[in-house]
Formats: sequence, structure tokens, C-alpha cells
Amino acid sequence: RSKSPSPNPKRDQTDACINAWPSARFTVAIDPATLNGTTVQLEQCDATYTTCSTVGGVTISPFTNNRGVILKPSGNLAAATAYRITIRDVVSADGVPMAAPYQWRFTTKAGATPCPIDQVIIQQTDRTFNKYFKLGLPTEVMDSACNTVNGTGLTYAWSNSDPTICALRSGYTGYSNICESDNPMVNEGETL
Repeated sequence: RSKSPSPNPKRDQTDACINAWPSARFTVAIDPATLNGTTVQLEQCDATYTTCSTVGGVTISPFTNNRGVILKPSGNLAAATAYRITIRDVVSADGVPMAAPYQWRFTTKAGATPCPIDQVIIQQTDRTFNKYFKLGLPTEVMDSACNTVNGTGLTYAWSNSDPTICALRSGYTGYSNICESDNPMVNEGETL
């Protein structure tokens, strides 16, 4: 399984995708309630990072396992533009605050063409189910350089080597994808 680099885009990268969804991993699980527009900021800057202003319309979300944060701008980032991200005052799941702010910067590539999608990673750990179930599968969409990019509106085609256990289907409202079983042959306590 591939993982996007952290931070993403990479520190001081000069050809970041305009459709990037910046992210960073934490070394421990964090309290997702401490992620907000004050503790996690995306700023658009001049070329020397002297003057920066907060980018509006950014959704800030924890990773599925609460060990990272992803910033989802409402549209593409501006081309050939400097950005800075600052993370501060985030608290771990154990109640321990960050020791110091974490900051990185990057510049988007020239041109208005978004980076193409190269891979889709399912971010799901093993789970045990009883008979009938539906499961939303969180995903991470990446370009060929393993940078997380906006996958909103994409249609995915999935397959599964054993459809008697689970059929992967897309198109459900509110989920990226659904793993669904209509098969009463799934054993109680079966692990996927």
C-alpha cells in the first residue's frame, strides 16, 4: 500500500498540484475536536512569504485513524502561487498539546491543469461483521508522485477477489464507496 508523503505537498515543493489536498501525519492519535480554522491554517503568500493571507473555504478533517489532518480547499489552488500551512495547539487523544507549531510551505505548478489521478488507496482496517452489513470505505486519491489530490466527483470501479464475502459498490450518497453483503453465507464473526 502506498502512502502520501508527510507533509503533503512536500516541504518547499515547487510543482505542487493545483488540485492538492494538503495533509500531515501526527506521531500519535489526536483529538479531532482540536482541528479547526485556528489550529490548522492554509495561507496564500507572496513569493518571499512576507505577506500571507488565510485561504477561506477550507474543510479541515482528521484522517480516519485520527493520526493526521487533511485540508480540503473548496476549489483548486491558484497556479504558480506560494502557500504556507501552520498547525498549532492541536491536542493528542491523551490530552497532550503540541510542543511547538509545525509549519511548511510549497508552491503550486504553473498552468491551470489539475494533476491526473494515478491511484486510489482504501483507508480501512480489518473489521469483523455479523451476516449483513454495509461499510463506507474512506479513500485517499493520489497523483503519480503520491501527492493527495481532490477526488471529489470521481467514479471508481472496484473489484474483489471473493464476492461471496463482500461486493464493492460505488455511488452511495454520503460515502466514497460501500462494501456490502447481501449473502447469508457470510459466517458470523467473519473478518474482512
